[in-house]
Amino acid sequence: MKHLLTVLEISANYVFHLAALARAGFESDYADTYRDMVSPNDLATLVRYRDRLGFGSGHAGDLAGILIFEPGYLNLDSKGALKE
Repeated sequence: MKHLLTVLEISANYVFHLAALARAGFESDYADTYRDMVSPNDLATLVRYRDRLGFGSGHAGDLAGILIFEPGYLNLDSKGALKE
């Protein structure tokens, strides 16, 4: 039997998850698989504001920098670093 190790990342991965569910700039099977992980109201809000999260082809929404790119650049490795 193989063991499965799950790891919770505190940085941009969750934002990528939400952006994928909102289909913010890209299409994937991921959204179809995990869209039931958020409430219908929350999903509708994500879809409504997906242009603010999306990026690609030289363009980015106004929230992409602070929610996706900056945390990835900072390489935060603890909750304390995130809080700081």
